[in-house]
Amino acid sequence: MFLEAAADVSTEKQTILKIDFPTGFNKDNCICTAFGMKRDQEKNYTYGIGYSASNRAVTGSYYRHAVLGAADDSTKIALQVWQPGTEEVSVYYKLVLMKIDPDISSYELGDVNMDGEVKQADYDLVNAFLQGTGTLTDKQFKLADMNSDGKIDAMDTYLLIQKINGNS
Repeated sequence: MFLEAAADVSTEKQTILKIDFPTGFNKDNCICTAFGMKRDQEKNYTYGIGYSASNRAVTGSYYRHAVLGAADDSTKIALQVWQPGTEEVSVYYKLVLMKIDPDISSYELGDVNMDGEVKQADYDLVNAFLQGTGTLTDKQFKLADMNSDGKIDAMDTYLLIQKINGNS
């Protein structure tokens, strides 16, 4: 699901845009997986990481973060941006939301074997998957994807070990 919002800014300032959730989405059943930004004259959105110099060069603004469920209105997404320049521009932001599988929402991220605890056995399943000696169901894959980037890699195992050791 893609959401778009525009911000007109004329002075250096922080802006918080409040955006409605799309139909069927709310703060409890989705996550923001990506964001993009562009100016009026550009055809395509530039996707990237907040605070990066490349995004500022392209759009004249920084993306800060999106909060699913604004502090003063849980039915809105609060998109915080920073406009460091003084030139008046229209910047368009696009958020990509992904619904969380309700079948796994009752499990804790990292609980790959779905036994109610995040332990060494969960790491062993993920490691076997990465070594090519084991498989994961779709649900297990989602629970093993610790940073929610759509893939399982060394970063996920690192985050899982941190969680197992109580350092998450």
